[in-house]
Amino acid sequence: MKVGIFAAVVLFGVFVNAEDDVILAVLGSTVVLDCKIPQTDALVWDRPDGTVIAIRGVVRPTVNASRFVLQNNTVLESLSIHDLLLQDDGLYRCYDLANAGMKQNFTVNIFVRPTVFSVRGPDRVVDEGTLQTVTCQADGGKPPPLVRWYLLGPNTNATTYIGHNLDSIHSNGTISRLNTLQLTIDRNMYKGSLICDASIQYFYQVQQTVILDVNLVPLAPEFESFSGLFDDGETRSIMCHSNGSRPAANIYWILNGTRINSTTSQVVKNSDGTYFVQGTLVRHLTRSMENTVLSCVVTNDVLQKTNAKTLSQSVTLLPNYSPTISADNGTRSVIEGSPLVFHCVIEARPLPPSNQQLWFLNGNPILDPTFNITRTDLSVSKLTTTLLVQHFQRDQSGQYSCQGHNHLGAAKSLPVTVQVLHSPICSFSGVQKHAVRIGDHVSLTCRVTANPNNVTMRWRYIRNNAPIKSGLLGTVESQTVSSSTILIDIASMGQYSDIACVASNNVGDMMFPCLYRIVEPSPPEIPLNCSTRTLSQTSVRIECTPGFNGGSPQHFLLQSTDSSQGNSQFHTISNNSSPMFTVDGLTADSNYTLRMCSASSAFARTISCGAPVQATTSPAGTVNKKRLSSIAESSATPYIIGGVVGFLVLVILISVLGYCLHKKRK
Repeated sequence: MKVGIFAAVVLFGVFVNAEDDVILAVLGSTVVLDCKIPQTDALVWDRPDGTVIAIRGVVRPTVNASRFVLQNNTVLESLSIHDLLLQDDGLYRCYDLANAGMKQNFTVNIFVRPTVFSVRGPDRVVDEGTLQTVTCQADGGKPPPLVRWYLLGPNTNATTYIGHNLDSIHSNGTISRLNTLQLTIDRNMYKGSLICDASIQYFYQVQQTVILDVNLVPLAPEFESFSGLFDDGETRSIMCHSNGSRPAANIYWILNGTRINSTTSQVVKNSDGTYFVQGTLVRHLTRSMENTVLSCVVTNDVLQKTNAKTLSQSVTLLPNYSPTISADNGTRSVIEGSPLVFHCVIEARPLPPSNQQLWFLNGNPILDPTFNITRTDLSVSKLTTTLLVQHFQRDQSGQYSCQGHNHLGAAKSLPVTVQVLHSPICSFSGVQKHAVRIGDHVSLTCRVTANPNNVTMRWRYIRNNAPIKSGLLGTVESQTVSSSTILIDIASMGQYSDIACVASNNVGDMMFPCLYRIVEPSPPEIPLNCSTRTLSQTSVRIECTPGFNGGSPQHFLLQSTDSSQGNSQFHTISNNSSPMFTVDGLTADSNYTLRMCSASSAFARTISCGAPVQATTSPAGTVNKKRLSSIAESSATPYIIGGVVGFLVLVILISVLGYCLHKKRK
């Protein structure tokens, strides 16, 4: 304990009360008692104990005349008391013997500074959290002082405490005051000073100081940049520190209730005399440690002396790990147009981000808005997702899988293969035409795709809904394709009609039947959907879709006119077996009108031509003599000669056929 003393003394002035005057004075000073009773021969000064100080203007011989002095003026009389002693304290009065009612009282209070002032505190190092007693004594003074305690230090600013006073009075009238303060030592008192302040206002103030020497418990430990999250399989250096201990603290680790011994620590002394301690734990962390508790524990001698043995900070270990997936798999069958839903559960930490594609069809992410995909995050490490198709279609069949990935890896579920059960579907669209002469027959094949492929077929005339054949079991061509073929003899004009093939399976009838049209032989129909393309400055290409051939093989003619020459007459320039021609040897940057026609040897005098189309060659380049050719032919002459010969042969055949029919009818 270190004690410092500060004292200040202020002398009191003299205060007089008009009725019963109280005079405050300091030991050894002088007071003046002014008697306000008019001066007479019978004026007396005395004290309650019967001591007469002065009478009729004269100080009694029994009183020390050097200390007690009368002062007279023409009206009033005063008594001065010099070099005040403790026994001078008390009551005084002046009065007129001839008139007892003429009396004035004085009370002289003599203030005495304490002769002894002392402070006592702990004479050893004290521990934070302990209860300590300090005392402050002011002895030999009068009256007793007001005692207060102040705590000053780096961590506080004049905190005030009030202790308990115990007073005792000496025989000479002075007082001994003992003030006792009990307080629990806390961290704010480290390197602090307790000041005992004893004072009487305007008289004196005395201070003494107790310097506190405090040992501190460590502050609660803190993990450094570790919240418990880690990547599965990583080796991690985990650090924890505690500050502010005195003496230095010890730090250690507990994993799931078991203390870990293989750790390191570092101790650093701070500038204020306290200590910083840091512990390091190197550990291989795996997913098996999930939800185990790792604690950093700190203690020192101060803690061990109190009920709180240790301080700790704990984290729950939460591994980051690559996804694992549980989802529907195997094979599913669904009727076309019916709803279908898939379920998937993904466990991972962290979870795949919300914008990640989770569902795949045949290995490709599903982006089609007709697929309704929902996701629900059940926790930070588990989500569920569903894929709903409200009206499942054939083109949505295939292998569905659920996938997810994070920074540690990816996972994919086993696929669920979806087979769509649907009614039969015709292998062609539109109407299939067949040109047949009377007396000949035609073979019609109805080929459908269905699942399941247990198909039956019905044939009927559309015009009168008359059945042709019913309940035919389709011939299985593959796992999903069946067919049925019928042979129809054309004996009369009435059989030139539209025919429908309706196929059925367990799902139902086909929505759109296969349609056929039996017609008389005719010239080919015009080519359709013609388009041109510029190939270079001297060549263009024209391509069309062939029309119905009318019942006999057809060939194609390309007619051209040079629009830039003002010529509007078409010229047949080439023919071919397909409606696609490349025309080269043209003039650069020129416009041409092209027209595709079809013809057959059976109707040699008739050609069917489509609408004209425009073609333009690229600009610039050398101007060559115009030459039109097909892909395979460089001259039109062989085709023209072949056409003439073919026409003659066709005339001969028709004549022979007519003659034979005429003889047969006879």
